[in-house]
Amino acid sequence: MIQTKWVLNGKAVPVNLYFNDRIKIDWPKPWPPSWRLIKDEVKVMDGWQWNKDKKEWTITHSLRNMRQLAQLNYPCQWENPYTHDHPTTITHPDRQYRPDQAELIQFIINHAGKGLGVIGAYDMGRGKSLATFASLEELKQQRFPIYPIWLFGPKNAINISWHQQWHQWKPQLDQSQILMTNYEQIKNVMDQESIPPRTLVLDESIYVKNPKTKRAMLIQSIVKHMQNHYGKDYLIILLCGRPAPRVPGDWWNQVEICYEGYLRESSPQLLNKRCGKWEMIDEGYGQYPKLIGWIPEEIEALYRRLKKGPVLFSTVKENRTYLLREIEPTKEALDSIKLIRDDEDTAIGKLTKLRQVSDGFIYTRSGDKTSASYFGSPKLEAFSNDLELLIHNGQNRIVVFAGFTASVDKCTEEAVKAGWNVIRVDSRGWHWFGKRGYDTNFSRTTGRRENHLYHLFQQQTLQIPIAIIGHTGSIGEALTLPCHFMLFYSNDFNPKNRQQAEARSRNPNVTIIDYAYLPQDYLVINTLKRGETLQGLSMGQIFDEEQLALVRTV
Repeated sequence: MIQTKWVLNGKAVPVNLYFNDRIKIDWPKPWPPSWRLIKDEVKVMDGWQWNKDKKEWTITHSLRNMRQLAQLNYPCQWENPYTHDHPTTITHPDRQYRPDQAELIQFIINHAGKGLGVIGAYDMGRGKSLATFASLEELKQQRFPIYPIWLFGPKNAINISWHQQWHQWKPQLDQSQILMTNYEQIKNVMDQESIPPRTLVLDESIYVKNPKTKRAMLIQSIVKHMQNHYGKDYLIILLCGRPAPRVPGDWWNQVEICYEGYLRESSPQLLNKRCGKWEMIDEGYGQYPKLIGWIPEEIEALYRRLKKGPVLFSTVKENRTYLLREIEPTKEALDSIKLIRDDEDTAIGKLTKLRQVSDGFIYTRSGDKTSASYFGSPKLEAFSNDLELLIHNGQNRIVVFAGFTASVDKCTEEAVKAGWNVIRVDSRGWHWFGKRGYDTNFSRTTGRRENHLYHLFQQQTLQIPIAIIGHTGSIGEALTLPCHFMLFYSNDFNPKNRQQAEARSRNPNVTIIDYAYLPQDYLVINTLKRGETLQGLSMGQIFDEEQLALVRTV
């Protein structure tokens, strides 16, 4: 037995520990007034059990629980392995690093070889790829063993963004020792490679937020293999857009990959339980807890904990400007709303038709074929005017999003008329509409069509106006685009697509323009900005004039 004291609510409470295959936790009789606090701590630990017959609490004898016990013990036997106080002295003769890039490079270097992982929580376009290359270059110069390097990310990020960044910056690293591939190939890589990586890089690490997915479990297996093979002489780098996830539990597994047991709770569900406001709901088949919001104090405490640990947040603040183009609907458009309201369709079906009318077309079906019938829209005219105004004012890179394939095609047509060269990106692939020659002049460094067109858009020295036009969910989640203006001609049903679309700009001061023509357009825009899907809208919300008028004032 080991007698300890746990610090709970500022008081040292006696607790006895018995170490066998499992760890038994007991406290002196009679039970102290704070016994419920002890029980609450036990119930967030890994593998806790209550034996009714023996009347004893036990937990798994694991590294995570040992770290938790060390943090609870008085005097504390655990020291935070992370440090955020470090001078940024990184320089390069041929590159200029921004202050936040230099800070991330130094943060990665400082925690190499300590059995730790780090998370760079930076906005899109803040140079995370270059910071990763630069930190590995610096570690190699310091003779820290970095090879082999495994880098996993979303397919588009690897095929386009990372390869383009590699050819742009030409890092002084041994390319034969670097494996860059997408998350779907993790199992194949593990089967083919007998030696684990010494450096593991996970781009868009939100892809491994759920610890129960096969992808996340394979990553955890790689981390365990690294620990067994190298001890503490390894490095894990997670890269994500500066997250303010709607669900705090999305942080849990990312942090667990970096340092097992850093967060108190043993699962993302328990972390959500602590941070959330819950109420019991009874809908006729039993009661269940329903989340009604997040507790600001707990969210702040979580972020303070993250900032003291594996996460480095970018200090660059976004200053996005949102503009709303309000177009007065015609009488014909208002009559269409009444016709759609009275037809026999579901709420989401009717809203889909209204979104099509707003965009200036309607899908019709003949046999097995679906085609778009265009009839024009004042919204399209306003959009065309903006395209001409932007090119007249010297803008040469813009991004346009639309909710339907027919809308993408119409926006492409209008952009070409206005003098833009267009890269159309949707389920049909990447296609060029503009000056001849640019789409076929593939460079030896890019190869595939999408790589070439992406590289073309990135070239600021190429003074021809280029617009990328596509669905909100079609442009890769890890691709960054140099533009000062984003135009949302229309949206799809998924709020995550809207959020990811806005994150594509590498310019923190980007101007985002929305177009509202029908009353329901305001409803769609506000619903997506609240992070809610359109499928949850009721018939009353879609057609009730008082509710629509209220939404318009928000």
